[in-house]
Amino acid sequence: MSGMDLDGFIVHAERLNEASARIFKLSPRKILLQNSFSVPLVFVFHLHPQTPFITTMKFSLVLASVALLLPSLSGAVKLQYDNTYDNRNTALTSVSCSDGANGLITRFGFQKFGDIPQFPHIGATSSVAGWNSDQCGTCWKLSYTNGSGKTKSIHVLAVDHAGSGWNVAQAAMDELTGGQAVALGNVDVTEKKVAVSHCGL
Repeated sequence: MSGMDLDGFIVHAERLNEASARIFKLSPRKILLQNSFSVPLVFVFHLHPQTPFITTMKFSLVLASVALLLPSLSGAVKLQYDNTYDNRNTALTSVSCSDGANGLITRFGFQKFGDIPQFPHIGATSSVAGWNSDQCGTCWKLSYTNGSGKTKSIHVLAVDHAGSGWNVAQAAMDELTGGQAVALGNVDVTEKKVAVSHCGL
């Protein structure tokens, strides 16, 4: 392929996770893919020496990119307890998901934490941006793996805003960690949004 400038060469390739096409920009011996996680994945390709066409491409994923990508895939966040969410008599007017079109008072008629099905499996999450967020009343599967490698999961209803990760009722964290909420303080969990039926709605 001597004399052929590959800079700026555009190849249409099929996305691995969708049936639609992606565009890859090739430069000599490198291909840079900007993926949906905004993490650059760097690959190396080799050209067949006997033909003016690209007949083979051997992709080698840079390990550092994998390390950056994994947290996004797993949905890992911090979780801690806040006794605010243990009090069943707390009025829903005190949280972000109160009234408004997306609020729990408006949608379900709940007035207190204790009115929510599966209380005290409630909490605050960074997914709720603030008052009347469209993430109010969403249900999340939170999974914790202890030091022995045993994983426990619970479902928690989003009722409030958190700056980062999750703040949940101590009772919920105790259930998740085998009664270790106070001893542990905070833990790493994975989060996955699921159908609200898992939270009793």
